Amino acid sequence: MTPEQARQEQINAGRRMITLEHRTLESRTGSVARPQYGEQRPRTTARPPKGHDAILKAMQEERQLATIITTGDVTFEGLVTGRDKYTITLLTKHPKDSTRLIRRVFYKHAIEQFFGVPQDSDASAVQ
Repeated sequence: MTPEQARQEQINAGRRMITLEHRTLESRTGSVARPQYGEQRPRTTARPPKGHDAILKAMQEERQLATIITTGDVTFEGLVTGRDKYTITLLTKHPKDSTRLIRRVFYKHAIEQFFGVPQDSDASAVQ
């Protein structure tokens, strides 16, 4: 058998398989209900954050100072400016130039603990 004959045989076998599959698809009863392009699935409502994410959200919204202690016992203090499933973004003073601010991103798995620092107005209200 020449390579051209083998190629033609493969093409014919493929055509036979397509024909058989087409027949079996047509013979099926019932169909799978799929949404049409115009239809939209009902959207679920956003769930309120739980646990530490709720605390971070409150700190971010109230612009409360936060202290983060990493697993290497390094302490950072600043404002929480962002957060997601894996990270927390903190706006802190630049280590060499205290007049500048920088954003630091911390992976949550590298944080040992974090807590809010009461501001002066809050501290006087507590005492």
